Amino acid sequence: MELPLRVLDVGTSSNQSNIQLLESTDLEGQYVALSHRWPIDSSKHFMTTRSSLEQRKSRICLDEMPETFRDAVKVPRELGLRFLWIDSLCIIQDDSEDWVRQSLFMGQIYHNATITVMAAMVPIAPEDSAQTHSEGFLHRQLPAFVPVITMPYYSEDRILNGEWFINAKDPFHSHMELLTRGWVMQEEMLSRRRIIYTADQLFWVCTAPTHICRSQIMLRFASIAPQ
Repeated sequence: MELPLRVLDVGTSSNQSNIQLLESTDLEGQYVALSHRWPIDSSKHFMTTRSSLEQRKSRICLDEMPETFRDAVKVPRELGLRFLWIDSLCIIQDDSEDWVRQSLFMGQIYHNATITVMAAMVPIAPEDSAQTHSEGFLHRQLPAFVPVITMPYYSEDRILNGEWFINAKDPFHSHMELLTRGWVMQEEMLSRRRIIYTADQLFWVCTAPTHICRSQIMLRFASIAPQ
């Protein structure tokens, strides 16, 4: 699969402390796309600008990234993939020409992604409350009042590869704040495979042939489930 113009090269080792922005002209491969809610406070935006482009291409320190982005880096690494696409880092945010050019391909970017990770941890807040956006989407804690059933997960060759976590909560997830954003509609509708991380559940949605990347996705799926 042809890669987007820019992708994040997360490397092949889970112990790497740095990643880098890669100009991917003429390169092919599989990649994970992130769907996320930008911080309301613009001072907390972690993005690529014209002044930071060369630095991003040289090195991005994971410790400097928001926790949501650090969690997103873990997903392709756990699935054995090398590339990750995050809009705020792969599009030059203060370059209007680059933004317009890349936005034209946004639907294609999400459609061609091997998986789209949707970080939908924050529920819709009541109108009279202050909305808070917690960081990160891995290792979420289940509420104590929700009964949880843990079941072993076996691959097709009957090898134990993790666990399923099942609870009795209503699986309807449209109440998540991320999924109310108009811009996210294309990310949700055009992505062929989605892993939706909510505060206490994980949803797997697949509209593509299940044999594609089956060994990478299905056999390692439990390893990136919230703990």
